[in-house]
Amino acid sequence: MYRRILVALDGSELAEKVLPHAEALAERFGASLVLLRVTAPPAEPMGALDAERREADRYLAGLYDRLSAKGLRVHYERPEGPPAALIVEYARNQDADLIALTSHGRSSRRAPACGRVAEAVIRAAPSPVLLVRVTAPM
Repeated sequence: MYRRILVALDGSELAEKVLPHAEALAERFGASLVLLRVTAPPAEPMGALDAERREADRYLAGLYDRLSAKGLRVHYERPEGPPAALIVEYARNQDADLIALTSHGRSSRRAPACGRVAEAVIRAAPSPVLLVRVTAPM
């Protein structure tokens, strides 16, 4: 059913809450995981951008090592640009069967919000989306 699962991450512990779900699906279906951390170029000096790139690369390499050690097929990408658009683009280009991500959104009494990036991905996704709702501890 799933051959390639795109896992969208932002470097936070909350975003990593999607990993156990993605890992379980990858193990069950023999799927590969594509870890995607989109970085948006900051409106700061080039040194800050270089530091953000290095941090994102270290983060993804650490997850790659951890997941590969479990026997999972993993690779990662670190594109720069608008997160939702790039998640959808990578899902399309990688022929992802599933996009997995978390929602950091807040909810109101009228309608639950799922976060701007997650909502945009859901609306434009070329494949099914697994959305894991998480909230930050208060």
